[in-house]
Amino acid sequence: MAAAAYLTAAGGGGSTHPQPGAGGRPASAAAQQASTKADVVASLANGLQTLSFLSQSTGYGFFEQQGTITCDAVVGKTTDGGAHFGSFARAAVWPCTGSAPVGALTFDGRGDGFLYGPQLYVTHDGGSTWTHDVQPGSVVAVSAVGDSVWMVEGACAPDAAADAQRQPCPLRLLESADGGRTWRPAPSQPPDTTTTRGALQLGALGTALGETWLVRVGGSAGYVVGGPSIGSVTHGRSPRLWYTDDSGASWESRRIPCDAFSFALVLSSAPDGALAAACGGEPGVGSEVKSVAISSNEGRTWTTHGNCPNLSCNGPLSNGYLGEVDAVSATTVYLIGARSPLVFTRDGGVTWHENNQVGETAGGTQAQVIFFAPAHGIVLGRANTATAPITIWRTSDGGRSWSALAPQAS
Repeated sequence: MAAAAYLTAAGGGGSTHPQPGAGGRPASAAAQQASTKADVVASLANGLQTLSFLSQSTGYGFFEQQGTITCDAVVGKTTDGGAHFGSFARAAVWPCTGSAPVGALTFDGRGDGFLYGPQLYVTHDGGSTWTHDVQPGSVVAVSAVGDSVWMVEGACAPDAAADAQRQPCPLRLLESADGGRTWRPAPSQPPDTTTTRGALQLGALGTALGETWLVRVGGSAGYVVGGPSIGSVTHGRSPRLWYTDDSGASWESRRIPCDAFSFALVLSSAPDGALAAACGGEPGVGSEVKSVAISSNEGRTWTTHGNCPNLSCNGPLSNGYLGEVDAVSATTVYLIGARSPLVFTRDGGVTWHENNQVGETAGGTQAQVIFFAPAHGIVLGRANTATAPITIWRTSDGGRSWSALAPQAS
């Protein structure tokens, strides 16, 4: 539950407008669908990258289609919880020799969708057509609540430093009241909120390596996370968390107790308002030391669990890489990530368990965990071998049992 100046480094005013894609206008829905459906059907099982659900049954999937020269970002819709996808449309194209321009997907339930990280592509017709919305910074988070859409961008000065990966880059919050057609800076920005060039580059990988920049908890309320973060050298310091309940007119400062685990951070808010923050140390050889902190008072105080000092602990929190955290309540929290089975606690983080049959244990691809209600949730991953198909697991009993399905084209 899952999710980051600009014309000048200090920020500016005004709004930005979506720019047309190649050729000056988006292709028609029929042309986009006709040119992509055959390719999607042929490689659907291996192309699904990330999911965005509007309800337990209805949502969208981002599929990456590998070609010999160019690669495509294709978005399809499901109305049966991910068993079948259809209404495919091509959103972006890039040379396969380069990095994908997008890695994350979200919709607002009003026909507006956002495919982003680091670039931004938008739809206003439920995914039928997409246009490239050119932004001056790297888009790292987009979140919609009702008719309010927030976006976090990070922007770095031109690269002139010898150690460019550690270069501090400011984060900026923008808001839209018209489904992402226009954007304006928040009334004020959270102070001293920066990340690093290395964090922005790795953050573009979506959930392959975890980092949270923005968590919404209402139409006018949410949290923005500041460094240290991926690629930062400020290990041993607590990341800054900023909270607003007036759409960014004012901010309250918090600290997340990551201790020595400040290489990566993911954050989730449960329906009851509890916060769960998972912090990761520097990853390597398929493992990453992690700690989890839980707060029941909007991040003012935290209870920390699992702060193992090194990989020799070999507990559930050390297996795999940090990708996503999903807090169902202050007591029930789920973790998932690249090369990680599903890890969970039902006692507020005191004890952790893993389900080796569910999750992403093969090739280091993206993974997700999404709970719609305490009993109902899904996990996206790839199990057993790197050549195994992408799988969606579903539960209707709070994660005690799971059924697997391979997504099909409708």
